[in-house]
Amino acid sequence: MTNILPSTGLGYAAMIFVLAAFSVVVITFRILLVVRGYKMISTALVMLHALLFVFVLSSVFRELDNFWNVVAYAAGVGSGNVLGILLEEKLAIGYAELRIISTDGSSEVARILGNHGYGATETSGYGRKGPVKVTICVVRRREVAQVRTLALGADPGCFITIEDIRPLRKRLWAE
Repeated sequence: MTNILPSTGLGYAAMIFVLAAFSVVVITFRILLVVRGYKMISTALVMLHALLFVFVLSSVFRELDNFWNVVAYAAGVGSGNVLGILLEEKLAIGYAELRIISTDGSSEVARILGNHGYGATETSGYGRKGPVKVTICVVRRREVAQVRTLALGADPGCFITIEDIRPLRKRLWAE
């Protein structure tokens, strides 16, 4: 099966790098999907990773005395991890809860978010320096930057935290 790799030393090492990187992209992306509850996709991805893993490692072990194959494998694994994380960030799968805390008593955050079509729940609280408004907004992860921009536009001094969540019921997005 390894005979589909280029037969030259540098080409062989380059292909090991590419396949190792792709394998780790797959497994990194799979782990991030498991955390978000995507069972079927993650199952298919782990099967693909297993195939690639066996293929790439057998290619490395076939010429274990070739230093560049080992380096190519290690570099591919490292690169694949970063690429997998970047891919997941780009796709922004899942949901996030933003908690926006304003010390401004007349906070406009919830109203502005509502005017832009986002559901926002505002409650009153008391912080170290006095009264605060806490606005909670649950959005798709790809919308976090927009909500952050709107919140900072409404209250430039607000404090924002973000948490990845798994909604139990997705009724809000079915409309």
